[in-house]
Amino acid sequence: MKKHYSKRKRKPKSDDISDDAAFAVVLAALSSPNPNSLRPLIKKCLNKLRNSLTNPILSLLPALLTFKSPTIASRAAEMVGSAALESLDMNQRISSDAGIINGLLAALGSSKTRLPVAACHALLDLCTTSVGRRRFAHSSALPRLLFGFLQVHKSSMISVSLCSVSVYSEGITSLNVGFEEDELPVLLLNAAIILINTCNIEQLENIPTNLSQAFFGFMRNLWAKVRNEMLLKNPLESAQGENLYISNIRISHMAESLFRLSICASHRTKPLPFHVVERDIFGFSESGFKDFMSNHWEVSPFLVRRGLSQGDLVEVDDIFGPFVNFFKKPYS
Repeated sequence: MKKHYSKRKRKPKSDDISDDAAFAVVLAALSSPNPNSLRPLIKKCLNKLRNSLTNPILSLLPALLTFKSPTIASRAAEMVGSAALESLDMNQRISSDAGIINGLLAALGSSKTRLPVAACHALLDLCTTSVGRRRFAHSSALPRLLFGFLQVHKSSMISVSLCSVSVYSEGITSLNVGFEEDELPVLLLNAAIILINTCNIEQLENIPTNLSQAFFGFMRNLWAKVRNEMLLKNPLESAQGENLYISNIRISHMAESLFRLSICASHRTKPLPFHVVERDIFGFSESGFKDFMSNHWEVSPFLVRRGLSQGDLVEVDDIFGPFVNFFKKPYS
């Protein structure tokens, strides 16, 4: 019995296209008078290129991140995130590209939820390195993140829980904050906390006052709820939080950002002498530091009381005053 085979040619799939051909097609499409009409073709080529980012392809990402189609722009942001995790060298190359960074920051302001989610994921992937964190700290990323977060989060109705999460790369189990919120506000909050903990005081003081005050208020309310959960001492396992969005925000990260924000709020204009900082941390005794290291470090709590009779201790020298006053304010 003879077998009959169809003579029709098989249509080429996107995998049959070489990287060079896919790059050429995307470049030609972006250069066309109406690139938006070529969205299906661009999307197919990006599927081919997503795992093989080279310098020529990287040069297209700024235009793709600001493409009118949120689908194409989101795909470009996903490519940035994948490349950022590929290697330290690739992460640094992308972080040093002003066009890509500005494209991601522009995507954060999109009204389409998918695009800012993809852009925020890419930003967080770039922030896995110190180079990426510093690059965003020196840009306008933090004010944009704060503004975006304050626009989308669910005001005072936010509900949180503490979740026990295993960090396999570090061999530890950390307490992370779980939110009954959508993904986008939690991603923005996580990114904002990372950059707050990266910025220096001068950079934090450059945040517009209305944004900083509004975010301070939110963080106070959030810390009050996290503190109540800490007192319960019954963190959920990550698998138990089925109705929660388990974030990468650790309690220690929150505490650090709160301290930095409180110091920033004091508007300190000059650094304090070393002996003043040492005195406020370890007390007035000359052996305060030695006593702390030998009797308290990783052994027991260490309580320093303000010396009421010390007339030379003025308010401006109280480095922890802004932090303490930060929590004395009523929770709204």
